[in-house]
Amino acid sequence: FGQSLIVVGVEIQLHVDHYVLKPSKAKMLKCLVVIREALARKHLPPGHAQKLAGRLRWACTHLFFRLGRAMMQPLYEQHSVPSGNIGASLHLALEWWEEVLVLDITLKRMWKQPSLPLAHLFVDASGKLGRCAAVLFLDGQRLYTDGVPSPAVMAAFNKRSDWQITTLEIMALAIGLSTFADKLRNRNVVIWSDNSGAEASTRKGSGRAWDHCRLIHDVWMLALQYGMRIWIERVPSHDNVSDCPSR
Repeated sequence: FGQSLIVVGVEIQLHVDHYVLKPSKAKMLKCLVVIREALARKHLPPGHAQKLAGRLRWACTHLFFRLGRAMMQPLYEQHSVPSGNIGASLHLALEWWEEVLVLDITLKRMWKQPSLPLAHLFVDASGKLGRCAAVLFLDGQRLYTDGVPSPAVMAAFNKRSDWQITTLEIMALAIGLSTFADKLRNRNVVIWSDNSGAEASTRKGSGRAWDHCRLIHDVWMLALQYGMRIWIERVPSHDNVSDCPSR
């Protein structure tokens, strides 16, 4: 089907029954040079951060499981740091990118995807009770999980005055996927949430707060590890069947 193409830093190879995507090695080496120098000097000028973010945009796409989106947040925030000094969140993100960019990242997709029935995962949380729940509809089965995250887990998040409802809603999504991960391996999964903040930020792949970004990053990492193709939708609260077990 012709020579491979490099589009927005991604090499594309087309074949009869599939296509292959992989980051351009030349461009990723340029990124590694900038990242390693920044980590060594603990300094990344805003202009360099902007260029680096542009070269890594491929990792924010749905095809690459939005894995890089949460770890781009500190790079975007560095634009408003005139001194160029690296904070804790940016240091963590740069270390993650350094590990990822040396891997042989290759994504293979078939032109015709398997036609297994959709799995539907409903998630919900109660802020006052601090409780999370998820209900899965899969191949005629109805399964659920529910529980209260430990104080140690909740202490890891920023302090908020809203009973941590958005945090719990995102966590309910993560708990549902991790609980049923083996059953959802290589499946198309529609996730239904009645919390607009959790729904929008998880679909986008990042949140405004760094602690939410890290939690959302784990959701998409789990999807990659198990080959889940997830799609997140909004469901009205009175139609959310996971409302009952969350309470």
